[in-house]
Amino acid sequence: MALWTLVVVAVLFVGIQVLGKIKAAFGGSVQAAGTANIQASADTYLREDVAASPGNFKIINISNVRNKKHWGLVRFTVVGLDSTATVVSANIKFYVSNGVNKNGSTVSAGYLCKAVGGSWSEGSTTWNSTNNPVADCSATFNLDTPGAPGAVPGETKISGDVSSVVTGNGTYDFYIMTNVLDDVTYSSKEADTTSAGGAFVIPDNYPTLTINWQMEGQITPTPTPTVPLTHGPFVGGVTDTVAKVFVRTSSATSVQLEYSTVPDLSSGVMQSEVKNTTSSADYTTILGLSGLSAGTTYYYSVVGNSTIYHFTTFPSQLSLPTSLQFAVFADLSSQDVTAPGYMTAANMNPAFVGQIGDLGHQPDPGARPLPIVIENWRKRFKQAYGDYDPMRPDGKDFASAFRNIPLFHIWDDHDYGKNNADKTTFSGSDAYIRPLVVNSFLEYNPLYELASGDPLNKGMWYSFRYGKLAEVYVLDVRSQRSPNSTSFSDPTKAMLGTEQEDWLKNRLSTAQADGVVWKVIVSPSSWNPLGKGYNNTPKGEDNWALFPIERTELINYINDPVNPIRNVFVVTGDMHTGGAYDDGTHGVIPELTVPHTNINQQNYCTGTNVKSIADCGLWTQILPGKNNAGFGWFDLTPTSANLKVIRADGFQQFSYTRTAQ
Repeated sequence: MALWTLVVVAVLFVGIQVLGKIKAAFGGSVQAAGTANIQASADTYLREDVAASPGNFKIINISNVRNKKHWGLVRFTVVGLDSTATVVSANIKFYVSNGVNKNGSTVSAGYLCKAVGGSWSEGSTTWNSTNNPVADCSATFNLDTPGAPGAVPGETKISGDVSSVVTGNGTYDFYIMTNVLDDVTYSSKEADTTSAGGAFVIPDNYPTLTINWQMEGQITPTPTPTVPLTHGPFVGGVTDTVAKVFVRTSSATSVQLEYSTVPDLSSGVMQSEVKNTTSSADYTTILGLSGLSAGTTYYYSVVGNSTIYHFTTFPSQLSLPTSLQFAVFADLSSQDVTAPGYMTAANMNPAFVGQIGDLGHQPDPGARPLPIVIENWRKRFKQAYGDYDPMRPDGKDFASAFRNIPLFHIWDDHDYGKNNADKTTFSGSDAYIRPLVVNSFLEYNPLYELASGDPLNKGMWYSFRYGKLAEVYVLDVRSQRSPNSTSFSDPTKAMLGTEQEDWLKNRLSTAQADGVVWKVIVSPSSWNPLGKGYNNTPKGEDNWALFPIERTELINYINDPVNPIRNVFVVTGDMHTGGAYDDGTHGVIPELTVPHTNINQQNYCTGTNVKSIADCGLWTQILPGKNNAGFGWFDLTPTSANLKVIRADGFQQFSYTRTAQ
């Protein structure tokens, strides 16, 4: 194939392979439905400027730079599907480890075209090979980043829907192409799966085809034993098309989910992948549900258990919902008390619930003289998420309330491991502790895709959308945080760090350009510089007042006179008050700081030398913590945002309404 006969684009060839007959996970009969996640069996990339085949490289680099174009090649083949199986959906996923912007806007994710004919070998194919496939672009398939169609920020996953092409057994070849001068690097099948020393396992980053399929007619699955659950299931990472489910078992076993839009799971049943729970992960696992429809209630159960749970997917990201209600909690007590606010919130039927840090104030899991082991963090999750410890009844309340409601979570200092923690807390001789923090968090929380792509070394920040009504940005204020004691004038002092700050700015701008109405920034640390400190001065205690340079940069970006980001507000915790609100008078960007969940012994707020509510700072309205446990409640429409503080018994303490601009 002569190179000059092709359009000058960057390309990636893809084929797909499933090995073996697809059988029921717990027996020998063929499944009625299921999901197959298929990894690449061969990959390489072709370099116009180098006559060699880097088939064993850890990356697939795609570039459309003149005279230095790079084309990638990845292969799979679908075999073993029953002749009566119907492919319901097929999506190809790539992990973008880096995207270099060379066209003056966002990095393009490109699109897929079918590749026709040709042959290649991972170890020998080069740019000048004569039998490379040709591109059939009579139909194209866009590659998108969740929440940012067509744009690749780097260190994220992109996917393309190829359901119209992948219809059963066979070889399916695709090019991935871009018409702009961007440089994109994908992980290959040789990419590292562990960090140095093997401390942290990176999630599936290989080129992957996910096929959802169903059999014609009804097939009875082989009976399976009861799976002994101790925690969960809880659902998280919910979008308009996917979800994740967390479970923990009492001992090692295999776990699978069945799910359907039919309440009793009597028909239309699909199945998740099968995963094993092991002692190395504290018998936890997180299973993915894919091929979901937007705005739809799904019913699911753990195979072998009779209890059926449910959740509702988010609206299409292209739609503008008429309303959104959600709840946010923070700050659990160190004492053996209940948390009645959980069930109060659940009964208000929120679309999702957030927990934004400090899952208890027992001795910090990363503070000496405790032996510092991973079980310190695991125990805290087990106490907070279930009926595990009779001394922690709030965990039972959590489990009773939230099995059917999508969740999101981020840490603050006490569940991160140490009071007022920052990026230096687990460094030097304590560097071995950071993997304990990260691994336990990933074991117990079904998260959205992490924007950093590297939670061990960078952090846990992420975002998600609810149609075009709202985008939520969940910040990690501990992993890259400078010590609070760093000088105010130090230009490097930051709570988020450069990468997370840039990500937040880019996501805000993208949401504004896409017509998303409300932008909700979730920060476990309070935003108001006059909020948490001594006697109403901007001195601050472990909050944004201590980071004036970075805070001012964000304010200036949001309030840019030419390209403003409209309808932004901040949701915070950590104050241990009965709730507080600033309309922007003190913090410029409006803020609701949510009440503590059940720290009823807190007289006013957390902090040094707090002797009255005045020592908790200047707010539009603030309530003392004593006997004012509760949560934040947010009621959004295309024209207004009503921010409320709800007491644990359901009484509305106060509310503020903002009109959309």
